[in-house]
Amino acid sequence: MLFMVDNFLKEIPKKDYGIYREKSKQAFEAMQIAFNNKLWAPSTREAVFTCINAVDALLAKFSGYRNMSKNHMDIVYIIENSKYIPIESAKKQSSRLRKIIAQKNLADYENKAVTLKKASEIKLQAERFYAWAMEYL
Repeated sequence: MLFMVDNFLKEIPKKDYGIYREKSKQAFEAMQIAFNNKLWAPSTREAVFTCINAVDALLAKFSGYRNMSKNHMDIVYIIENSKYIPIESAKKQSSRLRKIIAQKNLADYENKAVTLKKASEIKLQAERFYAWAMEYL
Protein backbone atom coordinates (compact mmCIF):
# COMPACT_ATOMS: atom_id res chain seq x y z
CA MET A 1 0.00 0.00 0.00
CA LEU A 2 1.38 3.37 -1.03
CA PHE A 3 0.74 5.88 1.70
CA MET A 4 1.62 9.53 1.33
CA VAL A 5 2.01 10.75 4.90
CA ASP A 6 2.90 14.23 3.71
CA ASN A 7 -0.61 14.66 2.30
CA PHE A 8 -2.09 14.56 5.80
CA LEU A 9 0.29 16.91 7.58
CA LYS A 10 -0.20 20.57 8.37
CA GLU A 11 2.69 22.71 9.51
CA ILE A 12 2.29 24.18 12.99
CA PRO A 13 4.66 25.88 15.43
CA LYS A 14 6.77 23.31 17.29
CA LYS A 15 5.88 24.96 20.59
CA ASP A 16 2.25 23.86 20.05
CA TYR A 17 3.28 20.36 21.09
CA GLY A 18 2.32 21.41 24.62
CA ILE A 19 -1.31 21.80 23.55
CA TYR A 20 -1.44 18.19 22.36
CA ARG A 21 0.50 16.96 25.38
CA GLU A 22 -2.15 18.56 27.60
CA LYS A 23 -4.96 17.04 25.51
CA SER A 24 -3.29 13.66 25.89
CA LYS A 25 -3.01 14.16 29.64
CA GLN A 26 -6.68 15.10 29.90
CA ALA A 27 -7.77 12.12 27.79
CA PHE A 28 -5.59 9.89 29.99
CA GLU A 29 -7.30 11.22 33.11
CA ALA A 30 -10.75 10.85 31.50
CA MET A 31 -9.87 7.24 30.61
CA GLN A 32 -9.01 6.54 34.24
CA ILE A 33 -12.19 8.17 35.54
CA ALA A 34 -14.39 6.33 33.03
CA PHE A 35 -12.71 3.02 33.81
CA ASN A 36 -13.05 3.51 37.57
CA ASN A 37 -16.76 4.18 37.01
CA LYS A 38 -17.16 0.99 34.94
CA LEU A 39 -17.79 2.94 31.74
CA TRP A 40 -15.96 0.53 29.46
CA ALA A 41 -16.75 2.09 26.06
CA PRO A 42 -15.87 5.67 27.11
CA SER A 43 -12.73 4.38 28.80
CA THR A 44 -11.71 2.65 25.57
CA ARG A 45 -12.50 5.74 23.49
CA GLU A 46 -10.41 7.94 25.77
CA ALA A 47 -7.55 5.42 25.59
CA VAL A 48 -7.54 5.94 21.82
CA PHE A 49 -7.52 9.72 22.14
CA THR A 50 -4.83 9.60 24.80
CA CYS A 51 -2.54 7.96 22.27
CA ILE A 52 -3.57 10.01 19.24
CA ASN A 53 -2.93 13.24 21.09
CA ALA A 54 0.39 11.94 22.39
CA VAL A 55 1.50 11.22 18.82
CA ASP A 56 0.30 14.66 17.73
CA ALA A 57 2.43 16.15 20.52
CA LEU A 58 5.49 14.15 19.45
CA LEU A 59 4.95 15.04 15.81
CA ALA A 60 4.64 18.74 16.62
CA LYS A 61 7.66 18.75 18.91
CA PHE A 62 10.01 16.91 16.59
CA SER A 63 8.78 18.01 13.15
CA GLY A 64 6.44 20.98 13.50
CA TYR A 65 3.44 19.18 11.98
CA ARG A 66 -0.04 18.05 12.94
CA ASN A 67 -1.85 15.07 11.47
CA MET A 68 -5.00 16.14 9.59
CA SER A 69 -6.17 12.75 8.33
CA LYS A 70 -9.76 11.74 9.07
CA ASN A 71 -8.57 8.14 9.44
CA HIS A 72 -7.17 7.66 12.95
CA MET A 73 -5.12 4.69 11.79
CA ASP A 74 -3.01 6.98 9.58
CA ILE A 75 -1.21 8.17 12.71
CA VAL A 76 0.39 4.71 12.91
CA TYR A 77 2.18 5.36 9.62
CA ILE A 78 3.43 8.68 10.95
CA ILE A 79 4.93 7.17 14.08
CA GLU A 80 6.56 4.40 12.03
CA ASN A 81 8.29 7.00 9.86
CA SER A 82 11.46 8.18 11.59
CA LYS A 83 11.47 11.20 9.27
CA TYR A 84 8.77 12.73 11.46
CA ILE A 85 9.39 11.30 14.91
CA PRO A 86 13.10 10.42 15.15
CA ILE A 87 12.88 8.24 18.25
CA GLU A 88 14.47 4.83 17.93
CA SER A 89 11.74 3.07 19.91
CA ALA A 90 8.87 4.72 17.99
CA LYS A 91 8.64 2.00 15.37
CA LYS A 92 8.30 -0.61 18.13
CA GLN A 93 5.52 1.41 19.76
CA SER A 94 3.61 1.61 16.48
CA SER A 95 2.29 -1.95 16.83
CA ARG A 96 0.91 -1.10 20.28
CA LEU A 97 -0.65 2.05 18.85
CA ARG A 98 -2.25 0.12 15.98
CA LYS A 99 -3.94 -2.28 18.44
CA ILE A 100 -5.23 0.57 20.57
CA ILE A 101 -6.66 2.58 17.69
CA ALA A 102 -8.32 -0.52 16.23
CA GLN A 103 -10.53 -0.61 19.33
CA LYS A 104 -12.22 2.72 18.52
CA ASN A 105 -14.65 0.96 16.19
CA LEU A 106 -15.61 -1.42 18.99
CA ALA A 107 -16.15 1.45 21.41
CA ASP A 108 -18.14 3.62 19.02
CA TYR A 109 -19.68 1.72 16.12
CA GLU A 110 -19.92 -2.05 16.49
CA ASN A 111 -22.98 -3.78 17.86
CA LYS A 112 -20.89 -5.40 20.58
CA ALA A 113 -20.41 -4.31 24.15
CA VAL A 114 -16.97 -3.35 25.42
CA THR A 115 -16.26 -5.78 28.23
CA LEU A 116 -14.28 -5.25 31.41
CA LYS A 117 -11.62 -7.58 30.03
CA LYS A 118 -11.28 -5.67 26.74
CA ALA A 119 -11.35 -2.27 28.46
CA SER A 120 -8.67 -3.45 30.90
CA GLU A 121 -6.43 -4.65 28.07
CA ILE A 122 -6.74 -1.40 26.13
CA LYS A 123 -6.27 0.72 29.24
CA LEU A 124 -3.05 -1.12 30.07
CA GLN A 125 -1.70 -0.69 26.54
CA ALA A 126 -2.66 3.00 26.51
CA GLU A 127 -0.95 3.51 29.87
CA ARG A 128 2.23 1.99 28.49
CA PHE A 129 2.08 4.03 25.29
CA TYR A 130 1.36 7.22 27.24
CA ALA A 131 4.27 6.61 29.61
CA TRP A 132 6.59 6.03 26.66
CA ALA A 133 5.44 9.19 24.87
CA MET A 134 5.71 11.35 27.97
CA GLU A 135 9.38 10.37 28.29
CA TYR A 136 9.99 12.39 25.12
CA LEU A 137 7.59 15.24 25.84
